[in-house]
Order: sequence, then structure tokens, then C-alpha cells
Amino acid sequence: MQDTPDDEAATGSVTPEREFAGRLKLERQDLGLSQGELAERAKRYGMHVHPTAITRIEAGKRGISLNEFVSLSLALGYRPEDMFAELREQHSIGSGLLTELHRQSESPPTPAEELETIRYMSGLITEMIARVAKRVETGSSDLEPETEDALKRLRGEDDE
Repeated sequence: MQDTPDDEAATGSVTPEREFAGRLKLERQDLGLSQGELAERAKRYGMHVHPTAITRIEAGKRGISLNEFVSLSLALGYRPEDMFAELREQHSIGSGLLTELHRQSESPPTPAEELETIRYMSGLITEMIARVAKRVETGSSDLEPETEDALKRLRGEDDE
């Protein structure tokens, strides 16, 4: 796989490849795996990916092939189609936030527009929290105690 320029930096937009790179690092760290351990897991799915390649992919310094996407998704415990669906959902939310922030930078919003923006962003944040909570409830992610406490407070499950 050839090195590619960081499309996000070059165009100012987040690409699906770049989002996968971020997700790859997050999921790898959630599982407590090093790049070397993830590379070993990927071998089980027929793809030799060197640990330094994983480092470069995570940093946005290297592109990723479809074969690597499939092998790395499986190595992280995801079916490739599920990983793609989550990335598409994440990209949609991120694009919505970026679009709104860009719109506001072009012309200052009225108080009514600011309120509408806050409602819109609150809805997006609520969706993101719901997804994290679902991952925790299904045991697919371990969170730090502070994050667990914050989720309980958001759900109204305070022990006090």
C-alpha cells in the first residue's frame, strides 16, 4: 500500500479512511492491544500488516486497502459490514457538526438560531452517548470509572 497524503489536512474534510484510522486506534486501545498484537491477529485473517504500518495508518500517514480494512476489522472483533455501518453513522454525525460550525462562522447566528443549533448539537451528542452506553451494556467496551459515573448520571442512575 502506498503512502498517501493526509486527506483531512489537505482538504479540510474528514474522509472515511481517516475515520477508520481513528476508530482503529480507539478500538485497539480499548482492547488493550499493541500495534504488534493487532498485526498478529490480522494474520489470522489472511493479511500481513506490519506493526509500523498500523502506526502509520492510525496517524493518517498511510492509506489502507480493502483487504487490510477487512482483516483489521475482523481482528478487532467486528464484521467488516458492521464496522463500515458504524463508520458511516459516525461520518454522518461528524459532517453535520462540521457543517453547522462552518455555517455559523460565515455569519453570526441570531439568538433563535443559536438555540436551534444547541438543540441540534444536543441531539447529536445524545445519539453518541446512547451508542457508548450500548457498547458498555453489551460488554464491547471498557470505560474508565469516571466515564461510567458520567453515563450513570446521564441515565439518572445516581446511587445517592
